[in-house]
Amino acid sequence: MPENFRWVAPNRVAFFNTRQVQARFGQEPHRYSIFFERFGAELGHFNYEPIPGSGEPKQTIVTILAEISEGETFWRLADGQTLKSDVLARRVIDRLPSFHDEYGRSVSNIDF
Repeated sequence: MPENFRWVAPNRVAFFNTRQVQARFGQEPHRYSIFFERFGAELGHFNYEPIPGSGEPKQTIVTILAEISEGETFWRLADGQTLKSDVLARRVIDRLPSFHDEYGRSVSNIDF
């Protein structure tokens, strides 16, 4: 994994660049979610100070369902795609740099 990425917990991978963002995997009743958010967002706002005039930090939530077929776990996305765990993990890691940029625009109050 490139040096900007770090597994910080079994359910969280972080991307450290100009800003710190993470993908956090959460289990909810009857589903799982992947939260793309600022690093440490699950701890609340005590470790975050917004820039005056900026909005709420961007957060993207992807809901996935676990399915088991022939003893193997697959993940069903909202668009109907079914992925194995390794493919899902690669997509999450590939998404973090783009989310980093989107997050940066949201906290800098910049619209494109």
